[in-house]
Amino acid sequence: MILLKNGEYFLMCVIISILHEFGHITMAKHLGVKVDNITLMPYGAVVNGNVDYLDSIDNIKLSLAGPLINISFATLLTALWWIYPDSYGFTYYIANINIAIFLINLIPCYPLDGGRILVSVLRKNTAKAEKITKILGIIVSLLLLSLFIASIFYNVNISLLFMSAFIFVGAFKGIREQKLKVFINSIENKFKEKNIIVKDVLVKSDEKIYCLFKLLSDKCFIRFIVVDDNMNKIFTFNEMQLRNNIKNVNSADQVINLRKYIY
Repeated sequence: MILLKNGEYFLMCVIISILHEFGHITMAKHLGVKVDNITLMPYGAVVNGNVDYLDSIDNIKLSLAGPLINISFATLLTALWWIYPDSYGFTYYIANINIAIFLINLIPCYPLDGGRILVSVLRKNTAKAEKITKILGIIVSLLLLSLFIASIFYNVNISLLFMSAFIFVGAFKGIREQKLKVFINSIENKFKEKNIIVKDVLVKSDEKIYCLFKLLSDKCFIRFIVVDDNMNKIFTFNEMQLRNNIKNVNSADQVINLRKYIY
């Protein structure tokens, strides 16, 4: 963007993208999700955190939080033009960026916000969600690639190429991270059928609750054994109890806080 003499526009895109992610961060903290960091990439920014335990409604809230920041800014700037018309010349491109980020993120392709919303709505039918996101992802990525090729002959837009690749990869790989959530919902039945290996995991009492979700796997059913500093057992619980009680506590709290809800 700088080489194409669009440095100021690029800088504003970065700032607004970060504001978009802060919308997600604010909602994440409200839902008790610990945010690790924000990653900046050529095609945008991404908030990294553990959201595996969130249900469909909370996932939709989290996904909408970012775009709502952008449309709110665009609306405020439009109102500003009515009050101070002279401000239009300095702020119109900021409004355009907010509207563009708002619309792009609502495209129903994983892992964009719109895609996450679609997956959350179809959460109970993973096969259907995977099929739909793949088809939409391929169609949209090819469309963006076509637009990029067309832009070469007019005004090169490299962002279209990055977005095309991003959505294409998401169409095939992004949906996999959602399968764990569906697995957690069905693991109880599989456990009863004795098709799952049971794995005992020792956990320190002062460990953070959100860290437990990193241990979940579709290859085994986990039983957590909570121990103190001297490795003495305090209490035990399994991943189903963790999932059923996670809404009662803040995921950033210590594991010991789960005891009063499980027993």
